[in-house]
Amino acid sequence: MQAVYGAFNNNNLGCTAKEVYANSATVMQGPTSCERGGYIYVNISASIHFNTDLYDVGMYTATSACTPSASASCGLEAATCAVDVLGPDDSANAPNNVLQNDVKQGDDICYDVLAGSGYDLELFEFQKNLKIPCDE
Repeated sequence: MQAVYGAFNNNNLGCTAKEVYANSATVMQGPTSCERGGYIYVNISASIHFNTDLYDVGMYTATSACTPSASASCGLEAATCAVDVLGPDDSANAPNNVLQNDVKQGDDICYDVLAGSGYDLELFEFQKNLKIPCDE
């Protein structure tokens, strides 16, 4: 994932502060198991915990299997990924915590999370028919 982000932005995701993490994920539709090396298509809902306020939140999901080279291990890297962002449905479910108004930039299409000292966003729905590699 880091490699994908870096290829487009020449930057670092820097996701080491544990500011956000998934409490749980549920397969709403689709298979719940698969054979290694294959793919499945699923609809997923998740409970996501935020430890702090975050702006323009995006969720990245690996959509291809990682093939490690001699000089690198897979870790969280994949060749391709899907990006999901917070939107009007999330705001409707949590109007005090998920807002479109970006405090720093004004209204934009990317929604923000006001978490204070901690907030759980329940039922975040990833894009429909999300392609997931059966890696491990």
